[in-house]
Amino acid sequence: MGTGGIKCHICPYFATFSTTSFDTYRWLAYLALSICLCLLSACGSSGSANTQPTANPTQAPVNGFGTAANHVHSLLALPGNVLVLATHYGIFRSEDSGTTWTKVAAGPHQLMEGLMAYSLGVSPLNTQRLFVLTQIAVVPHPGVLGLYTSADQGRTWKIATAYAGITSTAPFSEEPGNDTPDEVYIYLSDLGALGLRVSLDDGQHFSSTGTLPFGLIDNVLAIPGAAGQLLAYGSDGVARSVDGGLHWQVLKGINGGVNEMVTS
Repeated sequence: MGTGGIKCHICPYFATFSTTSFDTYRWLAYLALSICLCLLSACGSSGSANTQPTANPTQAPVNGFGTAANHVHSLLALPGNVLVLATHYGIFRSEDSGTTWTKVAAGPHQLMEGLMAYSLGVSPLNTQRLFVLTQIAVVPHPGVLGLYTSADQGRTWKIATAYAGITSTAPFSEEPGNDTPDEVYIYLSDLGALGLRVSLDDGQHFSSTGTLPFGLIDNVLAIPGAAGQLLAYGSDGVARSVDGGLHWQVLKGINGGVNEMVTS
């Protein structure tokens, strides 16, 4: 299992990609870059995670992903030529390596309506199980802000947990776990070193992990094939846990911050 990402410096969220077999699907990374170049436009160069841009319904569609204001936040490349794309205005899915796309969520009269999707993740133990975070795209928004999950490789989605029940803001990131197919981590940046949470039931309930060695992190990486082994990284460096986040050890020899990590 390999995962990867591209930090989106224009939008306050991440533009990421992930492949379930990096060697086999290496070309999909180039596809992700191509899609980003075709669709990328600014959410607001001085925006923050609380920015709430309003869509202009009078704009004409320019491609299969809507108006020129739309852009990629995250991309998953899955077995069977399946791609799942999280954008500012909708989640799209392809079963033919990106030749054709279907909008499966966050469209008119769909689940997540009025929300942007970011931080797509796939379980390393079950490629059918996906997770995604949401934030406001338009005001008002019928969709409920929360962590969403799919049990059928992104064909259909359901809300796992509404943000209102766990945080006053929004999770900074999510990461499917490597202990069980139903495990997922989220990081609540407003809680600092105490912000890492874990769920064992596909995001329905969360509990605290151990205290992080850093006051703020960018993300947690669950190492595929190594149950319970996690890497936490950010501007203060990298730390490793071998027990699902209960205890952490800062890795020596890394000077400065780490903005992104991948595995292969």
